[in-house]
Amino acid sequence: MQNRRVRMKYNLFVPVCLMILVGVLAACDKAEGDLRKDPKRVALGQQLFKIHCVKCHGNQGQGDPNWRKKDSQGHWPPPPLNGSGHSWHHSVTWLRAMIRDGSPVGQGNMPAWKNQLKGEEITALVAYIQSLWPEKIYQHWLKIEKR
Repeated sequence: MQNRRVRMKYNLFVPVCLMILVGVLAACDKAEGDLRKDPKRVALGQQLFKIHCVKCHGNQGQGDPNWRKKDSQGHWPPPPLNGSGHSWHHSVTWLRAMIRDGSPVGQGNMPAWKNQLKGEEITALVAYIQSLWPEKIYQHWLKIEKR
């Protein structure tokens, strides 16, 4: 019984610490400018998206239709990345960390890509994802990101 409580606390502690760490890093992030203005970066991101992301997030970044409801295993399905979900609520640092490290244990099925993708490739993916957002949403995000 004691071991079970320790495991439960540990299973909660690690994801909470990871979320705090990502939040702290995101708070330290400074806007890099408009990633979408670099057509080569966006094109690379589009290629990488087709190879690595379409399977789960869809060819238009539409995500799983039931992304707001946990699946039978208690995980969140892939959210839309096209501006109709919450991806635009997050900083570049947070988006990079999610791609690099995957979703926190027990929260989703997003794999970590740090062993397959280089830093610039991850940034290119973020640029492409942002290119999917409607202009009004992107401009709103950009104002927040520059604060």
